[in-house]
Amino acid sequence: MAANALKNDAGGHTVTEHFGQRQFEINTKNEAIKNAKLIEEESYAITHGQSNERIKCDEKPQACEIKSHEEICHTSRQLPEQQCLKKRKVTVNTERWSQRADFEVWVHKKWTGLIAVNLITGAMTNSAGGHLTNPVKLNHPCEEMKATVHSILNNGGSAHWVRVVGLPTCQNGGVITLYISDKFSRCYPIQVALTINAHSKSYVEEEHWDNECAALETNNLCQKTQEQCTDSNPTRVINGLPVTRDCWELNARYQCASAAADECKTQREKGCLQASSRCTLMNNNACSLYEQVYRCDETVCPQPVACVRDLFCADGDCTEHAATQNDGFGEAMAPMAVAGAAGAEFGKTQATLFSGHPVQCKIWVWDIIDCCSNEGWADKLHIDLCREEDKALGKAKLNYLAHYVGEFCSQKDPIFGTCLEHKRTYCVFDSKMARIIQAEGRLRQLNPNALGDAEHTRCAGLSVNELQSLDMGRIDFLNPVYPFPQGQPTKEAGIVGDVVLNSPDASKAMDEIKRRVQKKAEQK
Repeated sequence: MAANALKNDAGGHTVTEHFGQRQFEINTKNEAIKNAKLIEEESYAITHGQSNERIKCDEKPQACEIKSHEEICHTSRQLPEQQCLKKRKVTVNTERWSQRADFEVWVHKKWTGLIAVNLITGAMTNSAGGHLTNPVKLNHPCEEMKATVHSILNNGGSAHWVRVVGLPTCQNGGVITLYISDKFSRCYPIQVALTINAHSKSYVEEEHWDNECAALETNNLCQKTQEQCTDSNPTRVINGLPVTRDCWELNARYQCASAAADECKTQREKGCLQASSRCTLMNNNACSLYEQVYRCDETVCPQPVACVRDLFCADGDCTEHAATQNDGFGEAMAPMAVAGAAGAEFGKTQATLFSGHPVQCKIWVWDIIDCCSNEGWADKLHIDLCREEDKALGKAKLNYLAHYVGEFCSQKDPIFGTCLEHKRTYCVFDSKMARIIQAEGRLRQLNPNALGDAEHTRCAGLSVNELQSLDMGRIDFLNPVYPFPQGQPTKEAGIVGDVVLNSPDASKAMDEIKRRVQKKAEQK
């Protein structure tokens, strides 16, 4: 009756739109929640234009102002400063080798003189040809080379007319020189067998830093505060080789924190200023957890409640234009405001409906603090150490506004690989209706993964097409499953847990809500 009047009356439509634009916040101290409660409690005064101590119908919008509030977060203790050394290690080596370097050289007919053979390149001077079987291989500059000649033959026989007049050395580039003293009427070969023993000059074989700081460098809880050279003597003689480097030893200093917690990044990024700090957890006679209080500024723009005068049929008595008090009017109007919210949301370009926002809480492995507790939130040990966001999440669970997405390891020990910290992710919605449509509708009917996973949670609203695809008749607004999907049908989790229906038939009122939401989707 009153709901039907609101549907058709211009003033009632304004009130409905006003409700639709006021989204419920998780924090009951939020101004939007307080204002919504005021509207419900003062619905008679609002719809009849009557000012009182709480409602000022003629009040003009107030100017925006900056308000400060405190936010509490926690950081772990700072460990004592740690130092470590990096020492430059240089390995100097000498290459030694021994090998056969046999060769064959052909002598021109009727010729005497010198023949030179390079045992490294194989080049031959004044010869009629020849071949070096195994050239000498030098990987580093030569320091000393010695040769031992085993034999000089001509086709197996001794070539006594051939003698060595110059042995190979590092200085002559590995050249052996032969003198041919007799002439022959034909070209003939000479076979020379010899062994080369040599070693190279000293060289830098390998260089690295002996790093004592590796564990600190890979620990994301440590930050390098200083690094300086403690041995800048430029040149060292290593195994006879002078080696010059700008620095041979570095000293590094690191400041580390324990792995317990660091929850204040959000406050720092918002530009909040730290107001105080106190120890909240002792460990081995030292503080291992600090409570940090930050003062944050926000811009608040108060909006007065819009009153309506001469609203006909406001209380359901449509036969006489007379104002009568109806104590249950605000509660009866609330379900219809939900339908109004759907229409208001879909009036926006590219709008989605019934969206939420992801919220994460931590379980600190090495501490006894569990800010993700699903049971006994108010009695949980050390709950005062949890962030305001964690407490708000706990209240959202108690108010049936949270949907559990999953759990993942958010931090591992850099050395052992064990998990130091777990996070649980939830989608928190502004109203029970939003959560019910997401869980009972979208997840059950369309896509069970629509909200993402624990690490990549979206909590996005439904598109027009998605809402059109829902079968509203299959959604239980009165006794939905909570928590979804492992829980049980719970009346308190339904819309009737928020409002008391004065309609003669409560189920018909809920059917009307479903019909209106469905109709709004079909119109877009």
